[in-house]
Amino acid sequence: MSQPAMSIAPASAAAAERLRHLEHKLQAGLWIRDLESGRLEWSPGVYALYGLDPETVPPSRAFLETLVHPDDLGVFAEYDLAVAEGRNFEGVHRLIQPRGRVLWVRIQSEVLFGREGRPVRVIGVMQEIAREQSVDSKLASLKSRYDALVRAIGSLVWTARPDGFVREYQNFVEARSDNDRAAKFLGFGWKSIVHADDLAATERAWEEAIAAKKTLETEHRILHADGSYRWTRSRAAPIVNKDGSLAGWKGVSVDIHAERDWSVWSGDRPITGAQIRAARGILNWSVKNLADEALVTAAAVRRLEEREDEKPKAALNRIRSALENAGIEFLFPAVGKPGVRPA
Repeated sequence: MSQPAMSIAPASAAAAERLRHLEHKLQAGLWIRDLESGRLEWSPGVYALYGLDPETVPPSRAFLETLVHPDDLGVFAEYDLAVAEGRNFEGVHRLIQPRGRVLWVRIQSEVLFGREGRPVRVIGVMQEIAREQSVDSKLASLKSRYDALVRAIGSLVWTARPDGFVREYQNFVEARSDNDRAAKFLGFGWKSIVHADDLAATERAWEEAIAAKKTLETEHRILHADGSYRWTRSRAAPIVNKDGSLAGWKGVSVDIHAERDWSVWSGDRPITGAQIRAARGILNWSVKNLADEALVTAAAVRRLEEREDEKPKAALNRIRSALENAGIEFLFPAVGKPGVRPA
C-alpha cells in the first residue's frame, strides 16, 4: 500500500531560507513521519543528502532502503523497534547516492505523543558525519555488546602481552567474587593464585604457546576468596601482526571444577563393570587373577563386568577391596562417567 508523502514546507520564504542555510552548513536534513496516516515528509536537506530531486522523487521508506548500504539495513529494524517501544533512537549507516557516492550518516529520532499518551508522530534528523565518527560509534556499539557477552558467560576474560604478562581482565569479580585479590591477577601476579602443584605445568604451557604462536590451553587450580582451589581451564588465542610477529593474547578462564571434582567411592555408589575392567587393565590382571584375589569365581567377575543391572553386593565388595588393596582408586566425578586411577 502506498503512503501519502510530501516535503516539509516552512510557513514563509524567510523561514525556508533559514532552514536551507542551516541544513547546508550542518550537512543535515529533517524528516517527519505521521504514525496515524503514514505520511512521510522530507526537508530539502534530506533530498540533498540522498542526492535526489524533490520534484521527481516523493518521500518513501521503500525507496530509502534501496539507497542504504546492504550491510547496514539492520538499522531499519532497530529504528522500528524503538518507535514501537516509544523511545528515542540513534543509529549510523552508509548511504549510497544514485551517482555512487557513499556517505556515512547518523540518524536521530524522537517519538511524539498525543494527549491520550499514544505515539502519533516521529521527528528525526539525519546528518552526514566523518567516517572516523561512524567507526567510533560502531566500535562503541560493538564494545557494549562484547561486554554484555562477557557478563553472560560468567568467566574471566583477559588480555596479555606477547610474554604472558596480563594487561587487563574482565569479569574477575563476577567470576571469583574476590575484590581484594583481583589486582594480583595482573602482570605475572596470576602465578600467585595458581596452585603450587600446577604452576610448573602452566608455565611450561605458556612457554610452548609463545614459542609456537599457537593457542594456549591448560588446566590448573585457582585460589578463591574462601581459601579453596577450584579447577579452571584457561585458553588463550594469539594475536598476530601482519608481519607475523606476536602482538599479544586474548584469553578466557572457565571454571570446570564440577568436571574435575573427583571423589573416592565411599560405599554409597556401586562400582561399574567398566571400572572393574579398567582397573584390571591398570594392574594387568586377568579375570582369573582378580577372581583369585577377591575369592570369587571367574564367572562372577565376568558377570559383574558385563551386566549393569543389580549386582551381588557381597561379590562386588570383595572385588572392590581386592582392587583397592592392589592400589586402585574408584572415582565418581560430578560431571561425566565414573573412572579409576592408581592410588
